[in-house]
Amino acid sequence: MKDRNFLHSVDIFSSLLDEELDILISLLNTLSFKKEELLFSEGDDGEELFIVRSGTMGISVVLADGEELEVAEFGPREFFGEMSIFEGETRSATCRAKEKGTLLSLKAGDFFRMADRYPETANRIMHRMLNITARRLRKTNLFLNEMVSWGESARKRAITDDLTGLYNRGFFDINLKRKISEALAAGEPLCLAMADLDGFGMLNAIHGETVCNQVIQRAVEVFYQSFDERDILTRYGGDEFAFILPGRNLREAKELCDDICRRMRSMTVEVQSKAPIRISTSIGIAAVSDDAPFGDDLVKLADEALYKAKEAGRGRAVTYSGR
Repeated sequence: MKDRNFLHSVDIFSSLLDEELDILISLLNTLSFKKEELLFSEGDDGEELFIVRSGTMGISVVLADGEELEVAEFGPREFFGEMSIFEGETRSATCRAKEKGTLLSLKAGDFFRMADRYPETANRIMHRMLNITARRLRKTNLFLNEMVSWGESARKRAITDDLTGLYNRGFFDINLKRKISEALAAGEPLCLAMADLDGFGMLNAIHGETVCNQVIQRAVEVFYQSFDERDILTRYGGDEFAFILPGRNLREAKELCDDICRRMRSMTVEVQSKAPIRISTSIGIAAVSDDAPFGDDLVKLADEALYKAKEAGRGRAVTYSGR
């Protein structure tokens, strides 16, 4: 179970030599867990770093109003609980198994004993761990702090975009992986559509922010009219949007996005003392597959399809397959 090949595929261990991996293997423990089994609770002493060998772990916090909210999910080759290595802190959240699986655990005491004997090995692990943890904190810390401190009203502010009412980038980053895992576990399709408004930079230069905000709001009206309650609509940033489409295969997602493009082309935005502004949108679509089993992969493929839509003349939807 604790083989070199697997450990080498884990980001924080990927720079280690085989002999260093063997040292690490001697320190790791294997834990099996059942679905819904509790690993640790918020406030517990933190003494171990965990690496997911198989299955999925969900991380949740309790809001001020007593509601429990899942805020992160970790799947194979991902690690969590690193603050026990850094600072020996108590657990800041609760962790439960979302499905049957296996964890590898590394106790803080064993890690520091290794650091005394093999400092270069420990330094390489710590360096990669710190970089990944810093990225995580930049993405989620403000999001989580607001929700935990201020409850439901802050939760809504933390996960939605003020201008459009769509979900924001922080919510998207946390939920895309979860939706992919759910789709794969259930054997159901899932697509991601990435969209932006054509010529928006020029529009902003000519008309300014106020008019461009009106354009974005009118575009969002079309999105709300086109998608249904199962779809997750996100303002990704500026005039960019991301739509998680659970239960839709590539053909169905393409038909839906083609319809959105047609609706957008028929819409105008009235501008005082000037000709009405016409809007169009380009959309790239990718489906969960062997090429894109993870969130970052799916975003990359949908972005590539969006680029092809722009190259093909804009105002259209293109799938990653090119169809």
